[in-house]
Amino acid sequence: MSDTGLLSESKTDRKLAMSQIARRWTRLTLPPFEHPVGEHRKPWVSILGTIESHLVLANARPRMLREQADYLYERSTGMIGSLFKLITLGAVHAIRDGTEALTRQLLDEIHIDVAAEDAREVVAKELEQKKLSATKQKKPDAAA
Repeated sequence: MSDTGLLSESKTDRKLAMSQIARRWTRLTLPPFEHPVGEHRKPWVSILGTIESHLVLANARPRMLREQADYLYERSTGMIGSLFKLITLGAVHAIRDGTEALTRQLLDEIHIDVAAEDAREVVAKELEQKKLSATKQKKPDAAA
């Protein structure tokens, strides 16, 4: 990010060290969640459960988000920021329209960041392939 000049007043390395902007920010990196298949499903469903426990919607029901784990992964592409944006905007919409629940129909109306929206189809196909692959690995060989 420093090579873009976003955190500095200048693109030169010498001036970057003295940049006031760069000294006000701490860079944190967080990779996306793995496709929620096999051993990677538990962390994804766990984060959804944690979010559910903090949602205050009148018609929220247990497992409301966890039951939509694959859909929410596809929408957010496994990125926590995109997931939180979707949930936050969805909750605001649910409160305003009186449904007070996060349904797939409601969430389909929400637009989030361009990166997540653009990658949605690709991520959905990848997830489906990983699920198929995991299913095939679980089945015992007919020859065995």
